[in-house]
Amino acid sequence: MRNLSLAAIVVLAACGDTDGPTPPADLDVIATTPVAGTIAGTPFSLGTRYMNVSGSDLFVDLLPTANPDCTTDETSRDYPFVIFFTMPTPGTYPLGDTQFLTMVPAANQNLVVGQGVIQIDEVSATTVRGGLHVWDPEFGELNGRFDGQLCFRN
Repeated sequence: MRNLSLAAIVVLAACGDTDGPTPPADLDVIATTPVAGTIAGTPFSLGTRYMNVSGSDLFVDLLPTANPDCTTDETSRDYPFVIFFTMPTPGTYPLGDTQFLTMVPAANQNLVVGQGVIQIDEVSATTVRGGLHVWDPEFGELNGRFDGQLCFRN
């Protein structure tokens, strides 16, 4: 009986946390504060935005530098930063099958995140308002709001 109990403990221990870390329970809840969190272990807080509508897509760059909107984009080499695109209409866009977000901690490092949500509240002729809460067990977590000038529309 003792050997059977020991074997059961070994089997249970081996079946433990095989799926790895689990996402936050509130991954569908977006904070009311500006986007902040970590990207590959480096703290990130929203400094500026570069947002534009091209065709049927809203392109968003969230950067850490405190510059006026539309003056700095993903080519500025201010790391870490976030890029994503979605439809340019209000809605909630869960990450997964076709919707992703990319965290860029350094040059030539694109970390694709597929868990969480992007929410677009408004896209007008001049502004964009929205938020996100995204998570990846290796890459980090970002949560919060973004709003700012729409840089251009074509």
